[in-house]
Amino acid sequence: MTAFLFLFLLTTAGDTLDSGGILSPDQAAYDTKDLHLALTVDPDTKTIAGTATLTLALTRPGLKVIELDLYEAFKVTRVQVNQSLRPFKRVGHKLLIGIDKPVETMVVSITYSGPPLVARNPPWDGGFNWSRTDSGQPWVGVSCQGMGGLVWFPCKVHPSDKIEGLHLEITVPKPFYCAANGLLEKIEPAGAGKHTFHWKSRYPISTYNISINIADYELLQAQWRGMPVILYMLREYQKADQVSGDDRDYAEKKKTLLDQTLAYLDFQSELFGEYPWKEEKLGIVHTDYKGMEHQTINSYGSHFVIEDGVDDLLLHELAHEWWGNKVSVADWAESWIHEGFATYVSLLWRERFANKEAAAGMLDRFYKSIGKERPLIRKPNAKASESFTGDVYYRGALVLHSLRYLVGDEIFFPLLRRFCEKPGYVTTQGFRELAEEMTGRKLDWFFQVYGYEEHPPALKITKQEGVVDFQWHTPTFNMPLEIILDGPAGPQTVRLNFSDGKSRLMIPEDRTWKLDPERKVYKRVIDKAEPSD
Repeated sequence: MTAFLFLFLLTTAGDTLDSGGILSPDQAAYDTKDLHLALTVDPDTKTIAGTATLTLALTRPGLKVIELDLYEAFKVTRVQVNQSLRPFKRVGHKLLIGIDKPVETMVVSITYSGPPLVARNPPWDGGFNWSRTDSGQPWVGVSCQGMGGLVWFPCKVHPSDKIEGLHLEITVPKPFYCAANGLLEKIEPAGAGKHTFHWKSRYPISTYNISINIADYELLQAQWRGMPVILYMLREYQKADQVSGDDRDYAEKKKTLLDQTLAYLDFQSELFGEYPWKEEKLGIVHTDYKGMEHQTINSYGSHFVIEDGVDDLLLHELAHEWWGNKVSVADWAESWIHEGFATYVSLLWRERFANKEAAAGMLDRFYKSIGKERPLIRKPNAKASESFTGDVYYRGALVLHSLRYLVGDEIFFPLLRRFCEKPGYVTTQGFRELAEEMTGRKLDWFFQVYGYEEHPPALKITKQEGVVDFQWHTPTFNMPLEIILDGPAGPQTVRLNFSDGKSRLMIPEDRTWKLDPERKVYKRVIDKAEPSD
């Protein structure tokens, strides 16, 4: 590679730990087909060493540089392309590999070693968790939702490129177990005091969803419709898991976790379609951080806490197997499709299996958890750091709840299932178009306000001499509302329809009224005329 080319790359390559954004021309020129990652993990020195072999498919001719992402602390000692040694350069968190004659398929092998990034706030500000159990044994986990796989292996860190085949060959000290994605093919000896775990997955997977977990695990297993469901739990009962006020012993907690996993599989497969990775497994692995939806190996560190009979962390991360892992966005600008859909499941479960009060409490939690308001859908080519904020979780769930009220359950639930069956990457526009197809009406007004405006829709209410006027802030926003009228004959539900953003309701003197008492529509009310109680 010429000095001039490297000088150019020095001025253009990024040096931040973040995924997403605008793909460089060189990264846009290929797709990742396969990854074979052979690593030795040393919990004592907190280092990893080995070789990553990536199969890349060229999507345009003329490529001169293979641009990969890799944490800058790693030392790269050898690079081959199609078995030939190639020159390379490190520029920040980039690995730049020179090639003379690009071919349609390139097999790139990178030998490297060093200390991976240590997670500070996993999984968002992620990396390796070099934890220890209460007795001092290694307890290692990897999570990197925001940064992507570059924190521990070379890859193309972008939501638009999934690896289509994965082989993990992880060597760890005995007697510790390594739990990872896909199916375990074998465990073989690897010299004095070590053994190697071979995991393989044939399903497409995002780099941030690849994870390894190393500890003294015991396996609790069950079958679900012919598929293995495996809990990888620490043998040692941790003080942090001994939650005050929970009288269950460790064995009972683990059994409950397994039972709930099976129940949540039943519920979500009913809602969204068959579990996406049926030919492999569902794994739940005990971690020292709260959780993450690693494909087929969900991280779980919620201390077995149950509220309203629900383990929300377990339920939420499992929902991501459909929303995020199967149905994925190519641009983090639309990350609400991952997080809002998975968050909404907590309300749906309570509606079905808890009670009205529990469901109302969860809805209240959605409202209180939004924090700073901003458009649900970010500007195109968003970075992960710009996207994964509280509003995409809770505001996203409230937008779904409002859509459900608008179209009715008889359309809403089939809509979710059909959207989850879409091949490839999905978008909000695609969701809207499917909703329009199923309802037979235009819904651009709904998605424009809820998706792209900073604040939820504003409703102005004025009252004078028994007449109440309602006006949405946008004339094209004709979201109906529910009014409960109460009087001598008992309560009556009225659906308030709008035209040009306006509606009017006559309130008899012997009636009291309440607007949207179950908060089915996400909104803010201004200049409110207080209804009589």
